Amino acid sequence: WAGGVGYLLIIAGVAVIISIKLKFDEAETSIMPDGEPTALLDQGLFAYSRNPIYVTMAFIVAGSALAIGTLYGLLMVPVFIIAVNKVWIESEEKNLEALVKVTV
Repeated sequence: WAGGVGYLLIIAGVAVIISIKLKFDEAETSIMPDGEPTALLDQGLFAYSRNPIYVTMAFIVAGSALAIGTLYGLLMVPVFIIAVNKVWIESEEKNLEALVKVTV
């Protein structure tokens, strides 16, 4: 059963990321972590999380571990979260702070 749950997490995760990408396109802002944002998204999943793409990616990592049948792979989820926070989220938040200061 774990494999089936894993595949569902992967498929749902990809679908969510695609829908989020469409929201970025609609807002005409960059989805790239090192891009310059031109808008602050606060609708849909962004009303609940500043980083729904990374949350979704963490679900995909967990789903991948379940799909290939290794519970040890689940140990990569916290490693992924810590790495994403250090490598991307901290700089993205600084960019968004600068955007909000400019537009407010």
